Amino acid sequence: MSPGITQTLVDLGFEESIVGRSPFCKAVDESVPVVGDYHDIDFERLLTLKPTVVIVQETKSPKNEHLNQLSNDGMFRLHYWPLDSIEDIKQVYNKASDVFTDTPRVLELNVDPVETTERVLIVTQGSDVSAGLCFGLNTYLNDVIESMGLENALSREGWAMLSLEDVAKLNPDRIIVVSDTPIKKESVKGIRSLEIPVLLFEHEHVLIPSSQVSNVAKELRSSLVGGFNED
Repeated sequence: MSPGITQTLVDLGFEESIVGRSPFCKAVDESVPVVGDYHDIDFERLLTLKPTVVIVQETKSPKNEHLNQLSNDGMFRLHYWPLDSIEDIKQVYNKASDVFTDTPRVLELNVDPVETTERVLIVTQGSDVSAGLCFGLNTYLNDVIESMGLENALSREGWAMLSLEDVAKLNPDRIIVVSDTPIKKESVKGIRSLEIPVLLFEHEHVLIPSSQVSNVAKELRSSLVGGFNED
């Protein structure tokens, strides 16, 4: 029920154990049936697949009562695992390996600091008037930049949609635009109008909290060490 958890299971080598997925789970073959997402579940298809374990990404939204009831009735074991921070990702990795094997594995994330103390703002692709979705405190990308010795210019927790005016008030030393697809020039036109240095970072896993975060962190650091070059 989560692309991040699915990716982590695949990284652990449990791909063949996955019998159902959300429509956003791209880490497994398309032949794996879609059972819906957390808000819209095809319970008939889910039960037809006869899973022994169902794993859901825990959010602030209320838990699905019917899913809980099916678990209480013994149809499957149900797990809710958060995936906000790096620590959450590590816990999911550890818990998943514990569920499927007798030898739990530990996810390591060792990133050397960069030689700068800049205040940076991490955003997704935006528009002429918006900076896109920004990563605040207690998010996995915040944890990544902090591990490098950088400071997040957005001091609030979680994710936030900011206007260009909001970004200008934060006045970061640099803006990092992240995307899992090629970044379109028009999507950063507004950000560039602020005349703040911009680094464009593309990685297929950067927007999915999963065990791939270690690779994301290494490649992001490599981009930063490259001189914080603008594209």
